[in-house]
Amino acid sequence: MKRKTFCAPLACTLILVLIFACMLSACDESEPLPEGVSALPDLDASELAESLADESGVIQWPADLLPEGFPVPSYKEIRSVERTGNELIIVLFGRKTLTTSDEIAYKMKLMRAGYVRVVDTLVGKDYYYDRSGLRVAVVGSDGTLGEHLKGINEQSPTGFTFEICVVQSEAPVDCLFWKFPDANTDLGLEPITFSEWPADYLPEGFPRPGEALEILEMKQEKNGLFLTVKGSLAATAEFQGAIYDFMGYMGEFPVRNANGDYMYITMEMEGLETGNAEALKEIVRFQICPANSLIVKDGD
Repeated sequence: MKRKTFCAPLACTLILVLIFACMLSACDESEPLPEGVSALPDLDASELAESLADESGVIQWPADLLPEGFPVPSYKEIRSVERTGNELIIVLFGRKTLTTSDEIAYKMKLMRAGYVRVVDTLVGKDYYYDRSGLRVAVVGSDGTLGEHLKGINEQSPTGFTFEICVVQSEAPVDCLFWKFPDANTDLGLEPITFSEWPADYLPEGFPRPGEALEILEMKQEKNGLFLTVKGSLAATAEFQGAIYDFMGYMGEFPVRNANGDYMYITMEMEGLETGNAEALKEIVRFQICPANSLIVKDGD
């Protein structure tokens, strides 16, 4: 049962671009984009600082550049706003305590507002998506992903700076909001034990383990196809990263792709009792499930 990996069809891409254009109202953005133009005009920070400032010169929250109802964070001061390549970038001076910060509080606010968290495993960065495909990234100056904010943070009256980046995604996101069967659900699959790589029973293009990994199990049960591998932490991490990147959406389990294929994962360590880091092996079991009629989608 080969399946194509997901991609955004051209028609979907054009529709999303038009949606984004309609959502933004500043700089004559209520007008449709000219034919063949897919990018909104860039707006530099100095230009927006002037247009967004109140009578006292304080930059205000750029509500007109964002969709109606977009969550507003807590902050002390807005340092800058700019738009580059369709992405709106807001840099704010905020508060941080030993246990929380305006950055963390805003991520929680996004999820309460219905945004779904997805992890880019290649860089360890969180993204938050709404149902329209709007993608939000939030990073703080105290983390490795906020290195570019450290110089700016020297100007912060609070000693903490965070950044909010908003862009309309071109990838399909419907699957982020579907409810998938739990791992023990009988999907009616035929039990099979494989002696060769089961390419015909996996989503097309599913990554294969490299030579650094030992394959312990390849079998299909009624509730999914099980692939178990063992190797060093580095080798298993590399393989997991390739699978997450292939599937597309890693956040809350199960991992899933836009076609509706989904995956559960369990892990265990071998060799902990030796105390020898070089002897440590990780055993990772992937349960790959095909798209099926038990997935609850909007309107079902």
